[in-house]
Amino acid sequence: MVKREIKNISLSKLFLDLKNPRHTPSGTEADAIEYLCDKEDVYPLARDIATNGLSPIEMFAVIPVAGNQGAYEVVEGNRRLCALKLLKDPELAPTKFKSQFKRLEKSFEGINSVRCVIFSDVDDASIWVERNHSGQNGGIGRKSWDADQKSRFIRDKQKNDKNKFALEFLDYSERESIIENGNRKGRLTTVQRYLSNSKIRELCFGLSLNDDDIVCTDRNKKTFNDLSKLFIEDLLSGVVNSRAKKG
Repeated sequence: MVKREIKNISLSKLFLDLKNPRHTPSGTEADAIEYLCDKEDVYPLARDIATNGLSPIEMFAVIPVAGNQGAYEVVEGNRRLCALKLLKDPELAPTKFKSQFKRLEKSFEGINSVRCVIFSDVDDASIWVERNHSGQNGGIGRKSWDADQKSRFIRDKQKNDKNKFALEFLDYSERESIIENGNRKGRLTTVQRYLSNSKIRELCFGLSLNDDDIVCTDRNKKTFNDLSKLFIEDLLSGVVNSRAKKG
């Protein structure tokens, strides 16, 4: 069995994998960051990292960058590295995400280095990267929980993230310019109160959590945005408030 070096590496020495399978090859880190934010849910991940820190049971997999002593390319952990880079420097975020990352930065205690396992090259790492992303793979990969197993885990840890839907709804509305950042202050409780009602959350907005615990909707974008605009208009006008009946 090959022994590989494991050590803490400064974030300043870690670079995104521009040929990561999550996206078509990118020309620059800025291109990769934009894609990951738009298509790979980096903001919810960053928000979770700002709240809970990095998972202590998952290391980054890296390979040396040729011609750049002490620098490494991340071949496993691209989304996490992207989230950390934007938490440390929100100016790197795409324009529509910038204000949200600036808000997260205020509560982020800061992570300057991360635990990495160093592989000699992409081929050396590929077997483990593949196992991490190719499903059960005949029993040698990760086996996802079924619905009952997931429900037991959630029940056992008594999960209670009552603001999850409300936060994601407001974040999305801000990204889509449905609500301005300055108008969000003091609105979370009201939005949470309404979205805690399953009739409003599921039947009206079509909101639910997917298998990765990410908020999603079964409505098409235009329909969802139109519904969101109506709700936000009522929220700002006072028609929707924390004391109004929610159905």
